[in-house]
Amino acid sequence: MRYHALACDYDGTLATHGVVDQDTLDALDRFRLSGRKLILVTGRELGELHQVFPHSGRFERVVAENGALLYRPATGEEVLLAEPPPAEFIAALRERQRPSADRDCEQGGGSHHGAQQQRPQRRHVLQDRLDHRPSRPPANGNGAQEQNGLVRSQ
Repeated sequence: MRYHALACDYDGTLATHGVVDQDTLDALDRFRLSGRKLILVTGRELGELHQVFPHSGRFERVVAENGALLYRPATGEEVLLAEPPPAEFIAALRERQRPSADRDCEQGGGSHHGAQQQRPQRRHVLQDRLDHRPSRPPANGNGAQEQNGLVRSQ
């Protein structure tokens, strides 16, 4: 089987601690020179990606901003694939990111002490879920492992 394109993530796949090493760049070049296409996929905003990775020209397309933007490095064309979320939604998300103790104090209901007591309990529930998670996905009977709906041969 011959693959005609390779789509890869930037952070943690191509880049380690935000930096792409020369060996990786060379491998990308070899892939591209074989007649196949490279597609970069990232959650980063396009401007930020350009600042940290000046090599986007190696790619046929860049899917950026968590899938909201398609960029063609050869022409500089940008296609918006999704509209920005409403300002009210962003404000609600930012409010949820703030620690509950800060929100309680601003609203005059509750104290830092009450919020502090809830956090260990939530952490305990998460740790309990992690402790009971199987270390390997179960085999499907054919010697293959199934994970997230995908079957991988052993």
